[in-house]
Amino acid sequence: MKRIYKFIQLYVSGFLIYLISFLSLYYIKYTSLIFTPTYILFLLAVLLSWFISSLLTGKYKSTANHIINSSASLYKELFTSFFLMLGILSLFSLLADITNVSRYIIVGSLLLGLLLEILQVSLFTKKERQTSTVIHLNISLTPIITELVTLIYVFAIILFIGLKYDLAQVEEVLVFSGVLLSWFISSVFSHQFEFSIKEKYWRLFWRYQKSYIIFGALVSFLLFLLRIEWKDSLYIIAGVLLFSILSLMTLSFIFISRKPAKVDEVKTKLVRATEWVEERFTQKKVEKFQPYGIKDNMYNHYLAEQLSSIYLKRFPPVYIFLEQNLDLLSFDFRKCVMIRSADTYNVEVLPDSSLELYMNLHQINDMRRINVYLILLNSKLEDGGVFIGCLQPNYLRFKQFLKDYPSYLARFFFFFDFLWKRLLPKLPVLKKIYFALTKGKKRALSLAEGLGRLYYCGFEVLGLKSIDEYVYFIAKKVKPPLEDIDPSYGPLIKLKRTGKNGKLIHVYKLRTMHPYSEYLQQFVYDINELEEGGKLKDDFRVTGWGRYMRKLWLDELPMYINFFKRELKLVGVRPLSRHYLSLYRDDLIERRKKYKPGLVPPFYVDLPKTLEEIMKSEEKYMDAYDKNPVLTDVRYFIKAWYNILVRKARSG
Repeated sequence: MKRIYKFIQLYVSGFLIYLISFLSLYYIKYTSLIFTPTYILFLLAVLLSWFISSLLTGKYKSTANHIINSSASLYKELFTSFFLMLGILSLFSLLADITNVSRYIIVGSLLLGLLLEILQVSLFTKKERQTSTVIHLNISLTPIITELVTLIYVFAIILFIGLKYDLAQVEEVLVFSGVLLSWFISSVFSHQFEFSIKEKYWRLFWRYQKSYIIFGALVSFLLFLLRIEWKDSLYIIAGVLLFSILSLMTLSFIFISRKPAKVDEVKTKLVRATEWVEERFTQKKVEKFQPYGIKDNMYNHYLAEQLSSIYLKRFPPVYIFLEQNLDLLSFDFRKCVMIRSADTYNVEVLPDSSLELYMNLHQINDMRRINVYLILLNSKLEDGGVFIGCLQPNYLRFKQFLKDYPSYLARFFFFFDFLWKRLLPKLPVLKKIYFALTKGKKRALSLAEGLGRLYYCGFEVLGLKSIDEYVYFIAKKVKPPLEDIDPSYGPLIKLKRTGKNGKLIHVYKLRTMHPYSEYLQQFVYDINELEEGGKLKDDFRVTGWGRYMRKLWLDELPMYINFFKRELKLVGVRPLSRHYLSLYRDDLIERRKKYKPGLVPPFYVDLPKTLEEIMKSEEKYMDAYDKNPVLTDVRYFIKAWYNILVRKARSG
């Protein structure tokens, strides 16, 4: 009760402080307390913005609980709340079109209110504060220089080019100076200049986010004070947003590049923050494949002899890999082709359904149109026919750079090689330029994309082996190529999921996996099955930045498109792929069809760890939903977000 009383006392006194400050400055200015409607609106905006900023920052929490470590921490909370209040006040004023308030009253009343609030809280916590405080600073020049250069570049373009004919020269100088001052203040109060690789990335990320929020609030208040027109203000606010994004991306790359590796595996530190999890999947061994059985003719012995003595004489590890995973005596040598070429003409001239085995030792990275090549090869193989090939995944590509150059140069060159050969082929317009210049040679591929293309084109991977700079694979033709006209390749993807009544729906998400990864779900499950929480274990299809996006829930934002299309509701069973749904019991599969899937699944309420527990959790939800649909969804929604925000529940 004492703490509640202190909370109420602090909020009431804060309310009175800003009210009295405004009345005092208004009386000094006009020698009267008769307000116009504009000033009444502005006073309400001041009090409302003070209240919201106080709640968001919790500045009175430590004061009421007597948790005051130093005067510095006390004043930091007050100033952070004050800066946020300025931004909220600016937003309210713009929305309510409050533009005729005296700047003397605005600045004077706010500063007077801040000073009185500092005095009030200082007196309130005088006994609880420590008498001495030691401040340790770990200032780094890297974020200072990086942010300053980015800020000057962005706002120089916006102010001196974009707004050249809209703002007067004096206004340009004032705005630019105010922006620099706002950036400095926000950086100091959020400790943004203390840059340490020992710090956890998410703590660093939140610190920068807080700085950008304060920066945007101060700039918004500056525009309100200078009474810049709305269309010009939009340019400047867009500049703040652009600066925040560019700065955060740059500093994230710097942090990742300096972060020491937790394991001994090779990492592309400038491109991704996690180890190359793909590497472990190239050492899997399967039972020896015997597609056609032993045939009683002289040609069955030729394949092994020709491979060991001629075709693979220079590649003995490759022959050992094939001999361990294939029964070479089961193939008719007359129906086998062994080449090393990137020319698709070698496949085009072959009769359809005429081959039992096709081996091409040239990496598929050099194929101009990989899918066209694989689909063409599919048509030339008999059912159950084998394709032996190789590719160079990104992690082995990086190892080759390390062999050719010193470490620091290898990372530098690989970063730009990644942009040129990995990013450009995915962009709608630039990919035409890329293929015109390179003819598709030496394209950068992830292992997940390479294998995913094989599955998309009707093959099943039987074995993988990493040898030197390449991954060799054995793939069997199991079906015709899929008829998906446009496999997901861009940042926004549509995933096939089972909706209500068993209807197939396309769930929108931001890409967190390598392209063509959706065709590898069965492959990953067969190797590793499920981990705790029901996710696929050691899923090498997820990219490094994809893991960050999943932790921040950014990848699921486009699912609101399905919500507005009424394909999903707010709370409900998780929309599952057909493969994952096939792991459920038959009776539960049929029951799930009666319910519309939801954005927030029961998983976050019960936090199950195994597939059996996940099924029980969904059954528990459906039983409760049948009795009281509305109350059940409300209860599950509150409980789920409590687990997410307080207990840090995550799905993967």
